Amino acid sequence: MNAPDSNTPPASKRRLMINDRLRRALVLVLVAVASALLVVEFSGPPPRAYTAGEVADRDVFAQRSFEYVDKAETNALRMEAEETVRPVFTYDGGVSGRIQNRIRTAFDTARQLRADALLEARAEGREELSRAELSDLSRKFLASLQVRLDPEELDLIADNRWSEELETRSIELLAEGMTGFIIANRNTLPVGEAAVTVLRLVRDGDTTRQEETILYDFSRIAGPSDARQTISLLALEDAKEASAIEKSAITLARAAVRPNFAYDQRETVERRQRAVDSVPEVVLQVSSGTSLARTGEVLTDRHVAMIAAMSSSRARFGSAPIVLSLMAILGLLAVGVYQYARGAFPRQTANSRDLEAAAVLLLLVLATARLIVGASTPLGLALENVSVNAFWYLVPVAGGAMLVRILLNAELALIWTILVAVILGLMMDQDVLFTLFFVLSGVTAAGAVAGSRERVAVLKAGFLAGLFNAAAALLLSLVQVYLQDPVGINGEAAALPLSAVLFAFIGGVLSGVLVLGLVPVFELFGFVTDYRLLELANLNHPLLRQLMLRAPGTYHHSVTVAQLSEAAAEAIGANALQTRVACYFHDIGKAVQPKYFIENQRGGPNPHDKLPPRTSARVIINHVVDGEGIALQYKLPQPVIDGIVMHHGTGLIQYFYAMALKEAKPGEVVREADFRYPGRLPDTREAGIMMLADKVEAATRTLKDKSPESLRGLIQKLVNATLMDGQLEKCPLTIKDLYTIIDAFVETLLGIYHHRIDYPGIPSRSEPTASPPPERPSGPVITLEIQNPLVQQHTADSETADPVASPDAAAPATTEPQSGPIDPQTGLPFMRPQRTITPDEDYESADHIPTPYEWARGNRDGK
Repeated sequence: MNAPDSNTPPASKRRLMINDRLRRALVLVLVAVASALLVVEFSGPPPRAYTAGEVADRDVFAQRSFEYVDKAETNALRMEAEETVRPVFTYDGGVSGRIQNRIRTAFDTARQLRADALLEARAEGREELSRAELSDLSRKFLASLQVRLDPEELDLIADNRWSEELETRSIELLAEGMTGFIIANRNTLPVGEAAVTVLRLVRDGDTTRQEETILYDFSRIAGPSDARQTISLLALEDAKEASAIEKSAITLARAAVRPNFAYDQRETVERRQRAVDSVPEVVLQVSSGTSLARTGEVLTDRHVAMIAAMSSSRARFGSAPIVLSLMAILGLLAVGVYQYARGAFPRQTANSRDLEAAAVLLLLVLATARLIVGASTPLGLALENVSVNAFWYLVPVAGGAMLVRILLNAELALIWTILVAVILGLMMDQDVLFTLFFVLSGVTAAGAVAGSRERVAVLKAGFLAGLFNAAAALLLSLVQVYLQDPVGINGEAAALPLSAVLFAFIGGVLSGVLVLGLVPVFELFGFVTDYRLLELANLNHPLLRQLMLRAPGTYHHSVTVAQLSEAAAEAIGANALQTRVACYFHDIGKAVQPKYFIENQRGGPNPHDKLPPRTSARVIINHVVDGEGIALQYKLPQPVIDGIVMHHGTGLIQYFYAMALKEAKPGEVVREADFRYPGRLPDTREAGIMMLADKVEAATRTLKDKSPESLRGLIQKLVNATLMDGQLEKCPLTIKDLYTIIDAFVETLLGIYHHRIDYPGIPSRSEPTASPPPERPSGPVITLEIQNPLVQQHTADSETADPVASPDAAAPATTEPQSGPIDPQTGLPFMRPQRTITPDEDYESADHIPTPYEWARGNRDGK
């Protein structure tokens, strides 16, 4: 039969879920709002507006890092870039060819017109053209030629009848005269320039392309007069007879000369503008604490611009959009990180208290960072050789990461470190290098503290984090140098890396000290650390000592269960230390009435023989209630209390239930609920392991055949019975975990119940022979035949306390003598004090354990 339903009612369960979601939402909102307020720097009123030429009436320092556009430097660089652009000139090599084509066209047209006019004249009976007709042809020739010629020169050309010889000679002279660069006015050439850019226009059919060259020799550039002089000289060099045709050809060629080289102002201006636009503004990063002006200093335009830039870049209380934007961004960041963690690590993020603790640590680190950033400016001014930014390496991100790792888990420590590093990067001038540094610092510290079992290991982890911090700070400083960060205004950390390295190391070491101071504070709020568990694992703990005194059988049972549970927890990756400690204390309630439990009776009379089954069951059940009360009085951690309450779950006490059914009178109803434990069902892997280990240890003690097959068969039956009874419904143990746990139990029990050889006795002799007595050593002799004198002094009383305050059952008294428990460390029996000792004087006294009537029945404060 399944266990009775002990779940929370649906309505209450829904309310708990709503309250849990509301708590998580409030935590995320608080993180977003508080982080935004800490990131934004709310400083005092900005400095008043200054003007150039004014004398500064006080020292002005950069209260925060900001960007400043150096307009003077920007303009100087742009002018320099503009001056590097050479003047652009265009050379059209096709000008000569086009003029030559016009000459050919003009001559061909003139000859054709003359031929036509001559035909008309002959038709009229005239052999020659009139002067008027020739003048008309000359005008048309001149218009087609597009040059300027005197009338006399035109008449000479006409007299030569626009001959082909004249045409050819003119083209030859023109081609020779226009072979170089011809500019209209040499005064347009740049003065003082070493070279100019020449764009050569090359025509390929209907398209024109440009070929760019650099011209250094300005002597190659000639004017039109120079070109005409060249034509005349070429004619003289040819030494031809100065005929009329030669003179006309020279005149025509000189008149047809045109410039083919010109200054391209449009292209030059465009190129210089592109050069100017390509120069970005010179933006300087002014670090916090930089001196902007000194008292009595005459302010320049640069001073005024820097002060104005600082005033405009600061977020004041009136800058609501900045604060709201940061709240929104950080809120989205927090929600996104939380959703990822919840999906990737559901088991590690199931507890709202863990989320709240992580939020508290986050805000604590951010608040510390804000104080350090705010104090870095005056400290940097006081220590002139120390960078302001170097103080930022003191922020104890490593300490926060170690605390999250110790209090919560490794997964949340990684996510917490990344989130804090991103927010600190925003706080520290949006510098991604600081984000990278804090990620390295936090991950290193969290990894160093993993698995530590002593508090001194935290200091070692802090020292190791300090070394990594110092190395990271040095490397990041070198990165800043490599990125050519300007030195002086914003490069102090790069120019003075030693200060950054020193403060980074100090920050890591102080983080370890901070963790040691904060861990006990969090332990007061119920957080369980390995250090606290190790303290409780000491078998000299007062409760364990009392359990050993009053219930030695239960004590050894607890130690064995702890051994089984620890092995199983290690096998499936659960918290082995927590499981072991919880097992030590899981049966401390039996110390109230030890004689009612079989392991403490040591062959004496069984008090249950004289009790009704229902009363016996109530006595057995009460050890859970009593154990919880003792644990609360001693302020044991919650996982240990959960182990006490859950290690029986709602299991059925089958022996007394079966006895009650057997002894029931006709018509008497035996309620199964009266024989079930009232505890909660195990809801953690550690509690589930404890429940199984408790059953296995008790059952295997009665097993005669302790072979591997027999042990495995018994353990599997117990596990199956526990599953069938519904005791593991809420436990996150998987089937694979259960198989692994069974294997671990078998291996551990085989080690406990290992085989021993039988030692043979000494055979009897029929005829003993006399032998000389052995030589005895001088001095006192101690043999095991002498009775222990401490045992002779020991007296024990055998009174048995009332089992429970029950109206339907009386507590029988027994007269079993007690020989006293044996101290496993000394092998000697414990001695009762000869006088009454108060609990404050002796925590080893068995009388220190309160009776259930004092606290377990409604008053758990022991008052």
